[in-house]
Amino acid sequence: MAAGLMTMGLTTSRVVYKGIRPLLVVWLLTLVWSASPVSAGGAIRTCSADEFHCDNGRCIPQRWQCDGGNDCHDNSDEDPKRCMNRTCPPDHFSCGVGSTCIPNSWLCDEQADCINQADEQNCSAKACESNEFRCKNHKCITLRWRCDTEDDCGDQSDEEGCDPVTCLATQFTCKNDSKCIPSRWRCDGDVDCADHSDEMGCPGHVNHTRGVTSPCTNQEFTCGDNSCIRLAWQCDGDIDCEDKSDEENCVARTCRPDQFMCEDHGNICIPSILQCNGDHDCGDGSDEKHCSTSKPNHCPKNTKFDCTGLGHCIPIEKVCDGANDCGKYEDELDSLCKNKPNPCEKDNGGCADTCHFVHTHHFCTCSKGYTLMADGKTCNDVNECDTPGSCSQICNNTKGSFKCSCLSGYSLDPQYRGFCKALGDSPHLLFANREDIRHIDLLSSEYRAVIEQTRTAIALDYDFVEKKVYWSDVAEETIYGAPLVLDGDNVTSKDQWTKLVDDGVRTPDGIAFDWINKNLYWTDTGHNTIGVLSVKDRKHRFLFNTNLEEPRAIVVDPRDLQGWFYWTDWGDSPRIEKAGLDGSHRQVIVSSGPDIAWPNGLTIDYTTDRLFWADAKLHIISSCILNGGDRRVILTSFLYLKHPFSITVFEDSLYWTDWDTDSIQRANKFNGSLATPVASSIHSPMDIHMYHQARQPAAKKRCGSNNGGCEYLCLPAPYFTAQSAQYTCLCPDGETNTRNCLKTGISSSTPAVVQISGDSDGTHNKGYTHTGKTVMKTEPQTESTRKEGHIAGIIIGVLICIVLVAIVVGFLIYRFGYARKNVKSMNFDNPVYRKTTEDQLCLEKNQYQPTGKLPLALEPLTSSCNELV
Repeated sequence: MAAGLMTMGLTTSRVVYKGIRPLLVVWLLTLVWSASPVSAGGAIRTCSADEFHCDNGRCIPQRWQCDGGNDCHDNSDEDPKRCMNRTCPPDHFSCGVGSTCIPNSWLCDEQADCINQADEQNCSAKACESNEFRCKNHKCITLRWRCDTEDDCGDQSDEEGCDPVTCLATQFTCKNDSKCIPSRWRCDGDVDCADHSDEMGCPGHVNHTRGVTSPCTNQEFTCGDNSCIRLAWQCDGDIDCEDKSDEENCVARTCRPDQFMCEDHGNICIPSILQCNGDHDCGDGSDEKHCSTSKPNHCPKNTKFDCTGLGHCIPIEKVCDGANDCGKYEDELDSLCKNKPNPCEKDNGGCADTCHFVHTHHFCTCSKGYTLMADGKTCNDVNECDTPGSCSQICNNTKGSFKCSCLSGYSLDPQYRGFCKALGDSPHLLFANREDIRHIDLLSSEYRAVIEQTRTAIALDYDFVEKKVYWSDVAEETIYGAPLVLDGDNVTSKDQWTKLVDDGVRTPDGIAFDWINKNLYWTDTGHNTIGVLSVKDRKHRFLFNTNLEEPRAIVVDPRDLQGWFYWTDWGDSPRIEKAGLDGSHRQVIVSSGPDIAWPNGLTIDYTTDRLFWADAKLHIISSCILNGGDRRVILTSFLYLKHPFSITVFEDSLYWTDWDTDSIQRANKFNGSLATPVASSIHSPMDIHMYHQARQPAAKKRCGSNNGGCEYLCLPAPYFTAQSAQYTCLCPDGETNTRNCLKTGISSSTPAVVQISGDSDGTHNKGYTHTGKTVMKTEPQTESTRKEGHIAGIIIGVLICIVLVAIVVGFLIYRFGYARKNVKSMNFDNPVYRKTTEDQLCLEKNQYQPTGKLPLALEPLTSSCNELV
């Protein structure tokens, strides 16, 4: 074997110790400084309760004692007498006499942590629940994973005896992936199957954009594969057809000075910063051509051989192989290849782990899970838990490896190390697209509408326990609620809708539902306010009406030890803010930086305690912890993030809607890898949420069953310490907040913001005043005083009538004069309502435009339009 290695120019030698794994020799020379008993200040370090105190004063983790490695550097942690008499702590399991201790939670978890696998022996068969499937290897998995084409058991037993997927009689089966869609979506002009089979073989008509028969309208472009895109997207520099036919035969265009012109398909323009960045942003690779790279003037000595000393490199394995690889036999010299002593044969070349001899020199390497130290000889354990994504949720570093575990409600996937798979029902993507609210079953690929005939549905959220959905309609300036039915082919009828808020609301761009305390929070871009509503009795008020420019997305965190909500603001000072669920402790957590300009979508990952946001201007998805720290850019892509609007997270994936591509995209939440479309050809995709119980974890209801004793609103207070307040009582707008808000005939305070209507029982906000408010004493009135009061009342009444008449006349002049001239298009205040962030968006008459009067924020401002939404 050694002779064989010598012929390849490489010799490997290891030091072998009786009964000890070779890689554990690492610890003879490591941890010199980190485990030193003397601190920087010269004081002797005191070991903690979970550490072992070495005879030389060093401290090491308790689990490293008696594991076969000399971690103390004096062998005191491997002293036979100590190991034989060692007793594990009560919450630990002994792997055997003289062996190591592991946490009890690692017992029978189907991962061998003891060298002798004692922790996985004599494990009783786990009893499966009624909603679980028992695998042949006795593992329990959730029943919905049965027959989902994935090996969740690890022995394929969950995929045995499965019937082929069959759709209902009211559904159409897509050709390639057997996805089920409603039959009414067949030949409707929208591509709902990934293979376009729902739009194939349909009665066509001549499409004048290409002079061919196709299912596309004359306002759409027919791609080469017969799919349809918006006509305005033809020759716009972006590839929208999968076959790139929308960018063929286009008139040559000129890119701006700050852009790079791609060579392929219509001279596409990309931002200049994307040139020579290592990624093929053009698609044809032209942005990565002719990039200046400095020629190396040296060869990596452990993998390459330098023939001339001037950077002429060949693989080290070709040295002394008998071939003239350098050109002048520099790699075959006798001084290299004959009678050369092998340093690895003596004391392992000084290497703690593996020694390699490559004729010109020798070098050391470390086994997997370890890294070579600066001295080039010793090895140190790699903490894999420092790398985001090593484990989905919980990561424990071990010597030379790491161990993953999952939170309650998740299970480790046997196919992918460290991946935590959510238990329970099938996950559904729930999203709005103006005209309705739809869902996609990620396991069965079922795709249908659950709420139909909405005018302009933008934001949404849901209550998983009570099976309800909430959404905002900016055309009706209203927030609705309705039962949510995902089974079968049923659609919630309109008579089951409940109007929750319709007064004091103008452009509710974002809503978020507190599933524990049953409160709904919303942002209003029209009024620049943030409000809260109790869905139980519909009492509501504003929390903020100042220092808001363009509030957009909003999310809540009502979990125990939290009690906050977060929102984005894409105004002149783009930022992300947070406040307690009661409106207290408002603070900015993300403001200036290269990853925030127009923050649109926002979501919370409750498993890792991180915020994720999508920026439509910068084409970026970023992340931070809940206080705004540890900011990371997850994904930057001009292709997958053309114009992201909303974002959600589930398991290890991010999902977002994109306006420019009319699609839902997905990518890994740790590093942005595996970016891919989930659904395409969705007209105007808006807000998106993952519908699953794991997205609404259980917690304690702060206000109890009696509303906390509050007369009006009871809102959870943010958590700081165990002594923090549980909740705050709030009164209607304009009133001082206290536990009791008493009704009076006349309000003695003026609301700070727009007046909101009262509760569903007919009470009104203006009829409340807080307890303890000073009440004016009334004095007896004389006859003359009463007459003067009558005269004053008549004068005031006449003046009010004159003002009202003037307002009505002014409105009629505007309604039938100025406004009627501008009925063909509309502009949005929010730049995210545009096809691109720079271009003006306008809707042609009757083209994807809801009927009826539009809210003031969406009223027409221009009279011409040459681009479709």
